[in-house]
This record gives sequence, C-alpha cells and structure tokens, in this order.
Amino acid sequence: MTKYILVAEDDSDISALVRAVLEDAGFDVGVTVGSATLSAVRDRRPDLVMLDYQMPGMDGVRIARELKSDAATSTIPIVALTAAGHAATVCQAMDAQGCLGKPFEVDNLVAAVDKLIHLTHQPDLSGPTSVPGSAGRDHGIQRRDHSVRPVNGAMDDSLAERLLVA
Repeated sequence: MTKYILVAEDDSDISALVRAVLEDAGFDVGVTVGSATLSAVRDRRPDLVMLDYQMPGMDGVRIARELKSDAATSTIPIVALTAAGHAATVCQAMDAQGCLGKPFEVDNLVAAVDKLIHLTHQPDLSGPTSVPGSAGRDHGIQRRDHSVRPVNGAMDDSLAERLLVA
C-alpha cells in the first residue's frame, strides 16, 4: 500500500518540489497550507505530515499541537520544515520526529520520510530520530551543515523539467 504524505507549506515552489520528489520516490502526496492542514488530516489520515514552521493563518507549531492533542492524530509522525535559523527550537516546539532546514538536499528529504515511515512500524516513536542532513531538536538529531545545499543543485534534469511544466 502506498504511503500518504501530507505537506503543509505556503511556498508554492517548495511544495511543488517536495511533491514531485516524494511522488518520484513512490509516495502519494497531498499539499495544503495553514489551518486547512487540520481538515486535510481529518479528510484523509496521512502516514506522515511535513509542516512548514511559518505559514499564514496558522503556523506549524499550532498545527502540530492540535495534531498531538487529538488521540486520532497524535501518533502521526511530523517532519518540521523550516528556513528559520532556530531549527532545533522549531523541532522541539512542534514535538517533531524529524526536522529539515531549508534549503535541503532532495536525497535528505526522501531519507527523512523513508526513515520515519519505517519507524511508524516500530513500538516507540516518542524520541527524536536521526535524519541525515537534518537540523536537530536535541542531541538525538545531528545537523550536518556540509550536506545542506540549495535544492536546485540537487535536482536532476527530468525533475526540473517536470516542475517547470507544472
């Protein structure tokens, strides 16, 4: 069964990139913005939610708190997406299991999703998860700045063409 990833991101270029990369990796992907994320989760329960930190209407921290406070959605893993310089603080505030600082490498995006999807089948998802190239919320996640580069440099030509057509 194909895993469903919901991406809450207000930057249409980033959401298009994330959608294309994850679809190419075999995931079913939905995209939403702000408070619409909560109704999107109720309409179709995702296997993982990727939340941007700063969005109009309702930010990622408030959305994450709403998801974590509802028994029906509290176990959905969250990956925080942030361009903020305080990635560790953002991840902690969201109680996110993973964190990707923007810009990020597309390989790290897929690795983060693969790892967290795999871990949802494990008994304990309460602690932080080490995701390559991600910014961490504490000592359990290591930030590797040397692997973070602009996402345009990580796209192959076919993906770039697909994004330009969309």
